[in-house]
Amino acid sequence: MKTTVRFNKWISITLLTVNLLLLLLLVEELIDATEPNYGVWSFLMPVFGWISFYYIRITSKGKVHVSLKIMQGLNVFFIVFPLIIIGWIIILMV
Repeated sequence: MKTTVRFNKWISITLLTVNLLLLLLLVEELIDATEPNYGVWSFLMPVFGWISFYYIRITSKGKVHVSLKIMQGLNVFFIVFPLIIIGWIIILMV
């Protein structure tokens, strides 16, 4: 028995807002590393990005809206960007 989940735009918008706030924390941490350091929280961005990406992919079967494509692109950015930063920090340490 397969259940269908209806797409709810507010869940996606909430996850997008959380990711934007985490992105702001990461950018602020990269610019100015003085105390307090909240940039570590921004490494949760890939988790929320993946949840949002998966939610949109599962619930929007057959819908091809420009806004969904933009949100999926932002989710890919939110997943990849912190990983690039981690790689950059590792390269600088070596």
